[in-house]
Amino acid sequence: MKNVIGGVCLLVLIMACGSRKADSSNTTANVPPPTTEEVGGWSLSGEDEQQSLKHSTFDDFIYMIFGDDGYYTLLFDNEAELDMGGDSLFTSAQVEWIDLKSRIMQRHSYELTEGSWQLKDSTSVYITPPASGNDFLSFYARFVTDSVYQYRHIHEPLVYVTIDPDDEFSILETTLDRDGWHAFKPSLPVGRLSNINYGQLNRPDSPTKIIKINGIGDGYSNLFYFRKQNGRWELYKYEDTSV
Repeated sequence: MKNVIGGVCLLVLIMACGSRKADSSNTTANVPPPTTEEVGGWSLSGEDEQQSLKHSTFDDFIYMIFGDDGYYTLLFDNEAELDMGGDSLFTSAQVEWIDLKSRIMQRHSYELTEGSWQLKDSTSVYITPPASGNDFLSFYARFVTDSVYQYRHIHEPLVYVTIDPDDEFSILETTLDRDGWHAFKPSLPVGRLSNINYGQLNRPDSPTKIIKINGIGDGYSNLFYFRKQNGRWELYKYEDTSV
């Protein structure tokens, strides 16, 4: 009973401090590549766009690709893969855009050559669902658009990790019930997901998935941990370490 009361008090304290907002083996199909290379809503085919990528660090590259959205997402199969990202000294990058309805992924490969990020290759692949049909992409597409379905697929208690509102250098771990999650749940991308591939596998049949949402220049950072147990996907851990 003390743990429950403590968790509720912590939740009330965190909510009072203000809410935050974030506005594989793939089978290649005979899907034609896009007629124009659209990434993050802007074309890569024009001279002006190529000029804008010159003399860029990897952080600048991230901003140029995702700046209009204000955030970008990263996809991982497990926690061990989380260490693959975050190196600002990368000289090559593979950006992926996954349309949740069509299951078509556009993959764009870049290299930093003589101070300029150059688009080297662009392909489209169809992400074939596993034989069971109960894959993460299908689950996630419904999870973010159907509130009743989402409510039923929140593990209870939900592990919640966040920064201590009284000490920004300390991390707190507590739990939430489903109503606590829905009281202040963050925004999740709808319609499509982005990904920067650092070498993570992103297997369609993986029983666990992690979505990381990073804000552009605002310190926003959220992680959502999903797993499939007994054939059923659920969100079992939520981490908000935004600063």
